[in-house]
Amino acid sequence: MTETVSQAASAYQNRIAQADAQIASLDRVSARLANLRTVAFLSSLVAGALSYFQKIETWGYGASILGLVLYILLAVWHHQIHRKENRAGLFRAINLRALDRFSEAWKDLPER
Repeated sequence: MTETVSQAASAYQNRIAQADAQIASLDRVSARLANLRTVAFLSSLVAGALSYFQKIETWGYGASILGLVLYILLAVWHHQIHRKENRAGLFRAINLRALDRFSEAWKDLPER
């Protein structure tokens, strides 16, 4: 490979590494949000049930509604993280494909 091609291949490899790091980071955030959503939903359910069966005062209904609102906000945030994760995966795939063009692997790419 010429020096220019080698530099380009190195740039693609760096982009792939950055995308991998971003995907791993977003995956950790996604897991935390999934756990928080579960806690918010279950706490809302428990507060509502305890209020309904008169085990706690009527403030439990407010806590239940607050838990549902928190769940919805976390779901929206979680969706945004999934979209970022998908974009990072697409960015990685594009750079892998570009890197394949520098080697003999380009022959294995699908034709269009």
